[in-house]
Amino acid sequence: MSGPRTLIAALALALAVGLAPMPGQGQSTAIEGASGGSALFMAGWTVDLGAPEQRDGGLYLAPPAEGRTSYYIAPPSFTGSLSDKVALVFEKKSWGGTYYRDGDTWRGDVVIYGGSMVAAYTIAEDHSGEWRRYVIPLADTGWTLSGRTPSLKQILSNVTRIEIRAEYGAGDDFSILRNVELR
Repeated sequence: MSGPRTLIAALALALAVGLAPMPGQGQSTAIEGASGGSALFMAGWTVDLGAPEQRDGGLYLAPPAEGRTSYYIAPPSFTGSLSDKVALVFEKKSWGGTYYRDGDTWRGDVVIYGGSMVAAYTIAEDHSGEWRRYVIPLADTGWTLSGRTPSLKQILSNVTRIEIRAEYGAGDDFSILRNVELR
């Protein structure tokens, strides 16, 4: 089934599970609307640097080359109490430039904030331009916690922001994020 009926079914599902598009916040740039498929579930996602576009079923970004690492920022539907969730799942591909992991503006590949508490997770390096699916466990193992953060569970009780790294290469680089969900 494709066309208008698929879009209507996808919108009904989005509303039923609380993933309806929400506007971005702050100085971020938001992607508005959706054209069906997995892009529907990327509506409301923003980036902290650059101008995202809908492409290849997800949110595409060609980050500006200014020496800062760009991040995709989850919409408000990904905040609040996430204590009942066990994983963050997404598909991503990135390519171009020279891959880097360290630097003054790199905070981690997946970053979850709970007020002043922060948890960062490093994903396996893949800058091949091929789609890769990530399943990030929402348990203490594998996460780096900020100074006074007692546990990831503490952050998950009141998540205020989730970021997924959008920039992986120094120089001209590109990434696409799609099919993000909490399980």
